[in-house]
Order: sequence, then C-alpha cells, then structure tokens
Amino acid sequence: DDIIHNRLLNDERVIRRLTRKFHAYSTKARPTPYASSSSILGDLRDAFLSELAQYQVFLRKTTLQCQAEQRQVLAYQQERDRIANLHARNREDIATLKQELEKAQIGRKQKIEYDEVAAKINGLPTRGELEK
Repeated sequence: DDIIHNRLLNDERVIRRLTRKFHAYSTKARPTPYASSSSILGDLRDAFLSELAQYQVFLRKTTLQCQAEQRQVLAYQQERDRIANLHARNREDIATLKQELEKAQIGRKQKIEYDEVAAKINGLPTRGELEK
C-alpha cells in the first residue's frame, strides 16, 4: 500500500526528467580538457532549475491535494455522524409517537365503549317511567 501511495504521490516521469536534466548539467559542469561553451552550460543550468521549480510546484500541488482530501474525509465523517445521530433521534421520535398512538387508540376505544354503554343506558326507561 505504501509503495502504491508513494507512486501516486510522486509522478516518476517528472523525477526521471529532473534527474536527466541534472545529469546533463553535472556532466557538462565537470572540468574537461576541452572547455565546453558557457552558454550551453548556462542553458543546461537554466533547464535544470526550471525543471526543479516545476517539481517544487508539483509537490506543493500534491500537498494541497492531500490536505483537501483529508478535509473531505473529515467532512464525510462528520456528515456520517450527523446522519447517525439524526437517525437515532428519529427512531426515538418514532417510538414515542407509537406509544402516543397506542394511548390515543386505547382512549378512543374506551370512548367508543363509553358511548355504547351510555347509549344502552339512555335506551332504558327512566326511574319515573319504571315506578309508574
């Protein structure tokens, strides 16, 4: 995993190109019996420094990408935790509402029974009618 991660972070083509430029510059920079042109040496040095600057930009960009990914992971975990908490709260609300519904259903059933008993009682003759 570490090897794969490092290969993803470090583009090997950039490193190879950088080493080629450095090698070309260092071989021309060595003193030789026959002097090489200073303009060629300057061009090689400038090319190497340019490649080095590009590589530094690449490393900064990679660092910023890693930091952004870490922020995304943190945001994802926070969102997942928020959703889990919301889910738990909703489960509790559902359980409470079920209990309230059961109580309301029992109360309604008792009211219907009371209305039935009251209707039967109202259907009976009054005491006055019974005494006559």
